[in-house]
Amino acid sequence: MMARIRKLLEDVYESGVRLKEAELRALQAQINPHFLYNTLDSVNWLALESGVDEIVEINSSLSSMYRYIMKDAHEMGAASSAALINASRSCA
Repeated sequence: MMARIRKLLEDVYESGVRLKEAELRALQAQINPHFLYNTLDSVNWLALESGVDEIVEINSSLSSMYRYIMKDAHEMGAASSAALINASRSCA
């Protein structure tokens, strides 16, 4: 009986750890693109203030390309993170 209780407590603890890890990965997936967008925006404004049109053009192209690539990847990542969180919660 005690062994069964210990096993159940371990299972609950492990599922809680998996849930927290999944939530952390989901938050990281949201934060990383925003950090890059903000950095690119800062570079763009600095280039505009300095009158360096070539950097503005390159930065704008890079931003557009990154948004295009990340659009599909972010949607897929959000869907898989949500599925992982739901799966972890259903185990608890």
